[in-house]
Amino acid sequence: MEKSLLKSGLFAGAAILAFAMKAVFAQTQTLTPYQIKAGFIYNFAMATKWLTEDPNSNLPLVFGILGADPSQGEFELLQGAKVGANRTLSVKLCKDLAEAKECQLLFISGSQKSNLPALLDELKDLSILTITDADVGVRSRGIIHFVQEKDKLRFEINVSAADRAKLKISSQVLKLAKLRKDEPGGRKE
Repeated sequence: MEKSLLKSGLFAGAAILAFAMKAVFAQTQTLTPYQIKAGFIYNFAMATKWLTEDPNSNLPLVFGILGADPSQGEFELLQGAKVGANRTLSVKLCKDLAEAKECQLLFISGSQKSNLPALLDELKDLSILTITDADVGVRSRGIIHFVQEKDKLRFEINVSAADRAKLKISSQVLKLAKLRKDEPGGRKE
């Protein structure tokens, strides 16, 4: 009972955001995969602490999209969403890696698949929550990686990469994820 309450409490924001998105897209009967992913990303922003930042900052958290936007603009619905007591999300289409390095959350599009290992290597020590969903190899996934299992959207979290980036992800989110760790020598399980 308690575990289900934690899940429902944590993802209540996703449900509210999803409901709001459904109202905006009333002509569709179901949410698109990227509307659902936007709800998850919103919750990841809510459930992550950037240990290198001032916890009392009121600057927006920048959610960047590097590469072609696969959501076809649906991630833009996150613009201005309230994150915590005094922060909002700002959505930015990043033209290059330099712009991506200015973000706190970064969705790396599947259009960057061939560059993904180099991009992730360049970003690995920065305090950026990298998110991927491309069909990529295990060695080339962001800190959070969306996976489709049958008819359900799930996510994996590389806890070693999150620690290296000085990000503290809520234990409630970690309980819902498939956890991965870097192995000695750089291989990921």
